[in-house]
Amino acid sequence: MKKVLTIIALIAASAFSAKAQLRIEAGAGIGDYKVSINSDHTANVTPELKVMYEFGAFGEGGFDAGFEFRMHKLTNKDINSKMSISNLDIPFHAYYNLNFGNLMITPYVGFYAGYAVGGKTTVAKVETSPFDGPQGMKKFDFGFDSEIVITLKKHLTFGIGLQNGFINLSKDKDFNCKSNAAYAAVGWRF
Repeated sequence: MKKVLTIIALIAASAFSAKAQLRIEAGAGIGDYKVSINSDHTANVTPELKVMYEFGAFGEGGFDAGFEFRMHKLTNKDINSKMSISNLDIPFHAYYNLNFGNLMITPYVGFYAGYAVGGKTTVAKVETSPFDGPQGMKKFDFGFDSEIVITLKKHLTFGIGLQNGFINLSKDKDFNCKSNAAYAAVGWRF
């Protein structure tokens, strides 16, 4: 917890740098899991919120970091089950701005560290925590994160992105489960 608070403090302090910009995005995404067995589940569309600070380190490029709230919500009708997990992610990217007058295209490539802040599993109308027991899910996640953002007139943003987890989130060593997400968002660059 001490490390997370230190990272939050560093991001907040860096936001006051002369070259820092704030970007806030809200949108929708599909959070899913790549699993090692055949699973007849459906990923559902869920809301997302992202707050990013961009630090211009060199010319048109730099780094960004911030916070992202994302949900993974799955349904399996065959066994009458639902699972939803809420994640708080801390993405860190390198980026480069491609300027075309009033249009700017910015690719972001980097990593994220995530933590599941809550969740529930419902099987046959019985609710449990997806993190309980030896076959539950791990709460910490880490993986690849990328996004392309189009900015119009220096402020209005449209973005699409992908996340692919590196860590097996299952506590059961015989079962492989990795995070996977795609999202689209609209935002504002301050």
